[in-house]
Amino acid sequence: MRVTRKTHWYIRLQNLLFILLFLTAIGLIAVLSMRYNYQADWTASGRNTLSKASQVLLKQLEGQITVISFAQDPNTKEKITKLINRYQHYKPDLKLEFINPETDPDKVRELGVRFQTELVIKKDGRQEKLQDLSEKDLTNAFNRVARSENAWVIFLEGHGERDPRGNANFALENFTKQLETKGFHIQTLNLSAQSQIPNNHNQVLIIASPQTNFLPGEVDLIRDYIKNGGHLLWLIDPGSLHNLETLAEDLSIKVLPGVIIDPSAQILLGRGNATFALVPKYGNHPITDSLTSITLFPQSAALEVIKGSQWQSVPILTTLSRSWVETSELGKKIEYDKEQDILGPLTIGLALNRERSLLEKEVADKDKSNHQGNNRSKNNDQQRVVIIGDGDFISNSHLGNGSNLDLGLSLINWLTHEDRLITVPARIRPDTTLQLSPAASSAIGIIFLFILPAALLGAGILIWWRRRQR
Repeated sequence: MRVTRKTHWYIRLQNLLFILLFLTAIGLIAVLSMRYNYQADWTASGRNTLSKASQVLLKQLEGQITVISFAQDPNTKEKITKLINRYQHYKPDLKLEFINPETDPDKVRELGVRFQTELVIKKDGRQEKLQDLSEKDLTNAFNRVARSENAWVIFLEGHGERDPRGNANFALENFTKQLETKGFHIQTLNLSAQSQIPNNHNQVLIIASPQTNFLPGEVDLIRDYIKNGGHLLWLIDPGSLHNLETLAEDLSIKVLPGVIIDPSAQILLGRGNATFALVPKYGNHPITDSLTSITLFPQSAALEVIKGSQWQSVPILTTLSRSWVETSELGKKIEYDKEQDILGPLTIGLALNRERSLLEKEVADKDKSNHQGNNRSKNNDQQRVVIIGDGDFISNSHLGNGSNLDLGLSLINWLTHEDRLITVPARIRPDTTLQLSPAASSAIGIIFLFILPAALLGAGILIWWRRRQR
């Protein structure tokens, strides 16, 4: 092809137009990348994005949250920024501040920071400190700082109840620590020194498996607490109610005599003790909606609802149909007796609620106006009570079984009207190891150690032999 002067200028013009179009495209891409943000996480476990639980919590949080860091190391600051950016994708008003402790020591003293690696999370005048930088810890910190200031869990004591600070197998120290990490304030209460039980809408009273009888005056205090709209978690072990029969009547519930026997639990768990009850499925209720596995109750009593109650009751924990209530004394051989025993399915847990009286609602409205900074449930005009026919399921020795811990936390969240926190379980990543059966492992070993090398050797010999034949 002959290149004329005209053709030469045409080619130069064509190249110039190409460069202009290319630069225009690059500019448009740059503008679009600044205005629009698109992220894709192709990892199997989604480890580069927030878990679904964190996303749900962020969407439910109202108001601005500020994260303050005193880190000076560039790598640490970059790590913090990347993690906070993930949260800002779902909560744009989340604010991150870096403060130099050398130039602003007053701020360090004001916030009580001791380490440069500490993070301070602030919201509506409340703050939480965090040292471990991870999604789990940061989400829990947001969880705690957003909780109402008056979220209290009060354990009754003085009647042999389970000790919330005890480290014995039957005590509740581990459960109490979990509550504290979620932002609850823990208190014990001895009724012998009280004229009344404190009561507010974000407080729950726990009666955890008493072993001795309550005095008549103490029973009256508990009944008055219920009559005034207080929230209650009552953990009942099989046997005596220890003078709380009138409380059961007020709640319109009946505790069946005997111990629940569950052959299914004995078979599935391989336990020799047949008094373990298994709950694999749950009723439709906010308490149990987030539970993903079984709950185990070492020794439980069955509950019944008395008809004509002013309470709205929902069975939240029900045993399998093979279970029964053993009314006779437990011996070496336990068999169902249709003449005496009660066949399942049986109710172990009941959730009760009722609307407060108009007077109580006026008091609640006044209290709400005085604490506008608190996160309150839309249903805080409801009184809530939960009765569980077992206290062992949240004890130190059994808290780690199945979803026992999640159930215990969900109970407290619902009772204190912190319903949104129920849907924030701990994130569990899938296994990152490949689990192979012995047969599959042997097959892979044979293929790569013998068959594949033999095939390559055979192919080489075949090629060599064909070349020699030419």
